[in-house]
Amino acid sequence: MSHQTGIAPSSKLDNYLKSPGHENDRCIKITIVDEELFLEQNRLSVSDYESDWDRNVIACIEDNKPCYVFYRLDSKNSGENYNWVFIAFCPNEGAVKDKMLYAATRASMKRIFGDNRVSTEMFATLLDEVTLQAYRNHTLSEGAAAPMTDAEIELKELSSRHSQSSNSQCLSSAEKELLEVTKILFTFHLSVYHIFIFFSSESKSDTLFIRFLRMSTL
Repeated sequence: MSHQTGIAPSSKLDNYLKSPGHENDRCIKITIVDEELFLEQNRLSVSDYESDWDRNVIACIEDNKPCYVFYRLDSKNSGENYNWVFIAFCPNEGAVKDKMLYAATRASMKRIFGDNRVSTEMFATLLDEVTLQAYRNHTLSEGAAAPMTDAEIELKELSSRHSQSSNSQCLSSAEKELLEVTKILFTFHLSVYHIFIFFSSESKSDTLFIRFLRMSTL
């Protein structure tokens, strides 16, 4: 079966992935060889996934050669299949042609393996970015909401007030007019905020914008 870049799995990889036995492996390394996805390594689990991580993942990866690594966790998804981490390793020192090829084939590789089996996806250019600690940091950052600036908090509150007004069932004509004015002001505030960011540093633009916002909503 052909894919985005015309890169398809080799017969060896295809047979391997169709075999239920590969679920017992802890780590699978796949490379692109002669325009085929090639099974280069498969490693059995010895202990729990944390103890197995560095001695498998790090050992699979060579400094200057891109590859795909699938690493099996101990947990299972709702379909009772093991969760896997998909690591796309593409070093900066690699050939430009190889980096483009691996990047273009990445989505296809994930689909071939099984999107529903991949619980976490990582992209790395350095060995330090594929350690167990790097995986822990990655999962923490995925689960945490990005911090908001003070100006973004002000905008969120204004948006919330606007949404609450929009949900009112019975509005008088005067209230409807006020609601339309609020919509216009909200759009205007958002545009002004982007202008402040464009012409100022982030911290300075936030301070100036908050002052403007509070003055204009009095």
